[in-house]
Amino acid sequence: MSNTRRWTLATVALGTSAALLVGGATAAFALDRGQGSGTYSSSSSASRGPLSSLVTAGTLTAAQATAVHEALHAQRDDDRATHEAEMMKARDAVLAGLVADGTLTQAKADAIAAADRGGLRDLLAAGTVTRADLQAVHDAWETSREASRADHQAQMKATADAAIAGLVTKGTLTQAQADAVIAALAAKAASGESGHGGKRGPGGHEGHGGSRR
Repeated sequence: MSNTRRWTLATVALGTSAALLVGGATAAFALDRGQGSGTYSSSSSASRGPLSSLVTAGTLTAAQATAVHEALHAQRDDDRATHEAEMMKARDAVLAGLVADGTLTQAKADAIAAADRGGLRDLLAAGTVTRADLQAVHDAWETSREASRADHQAQMKATADAAIAGLVTKGTLTQAQADAVIAALAAKAASGESGHGGKRGPGGHEGHGGSRR
């Protein structure tokens, strides 16, 4: 899987979350996965922000901060397959719900699910789906995302905690240092900083500021 796969919808201002849903699940596992603006991300700007503060304070050495960053990154890579499956399952559930309530036909849902990069524009041009159909998909995805926010944040924190606990087991960090790292990441998550200049859509995509070209 590639680091990021963006399916943009240039002709409909639905935001990247809709494009992700209908195009397929992302492979990027930024640990917030867009479920709120907080983050336990392993990306450089997201995880190294709080870590650099700990280095400045003398809590961690630069080498230890790098080890934490790399451990979070490795944990993300290990969990990618699970994340991909979860996102595909969520996508399918949203589309199935729209079929069940009569918003979409099964044919439309199948076409949306199969759409590749740029495929949504083709579906619109061909008259296979309407803008209203895609707006309905976007709205349903947002509702689903909000409903799973708390559970997802707990899951992502557990993932980060496990990566850091592994460094204690290896002797890279003391328990006190690990506790400080966990507290710093939690504080960053609570502050609503994404580390990337805005909220992330599911899977590490930018949120609702419009599609990227």
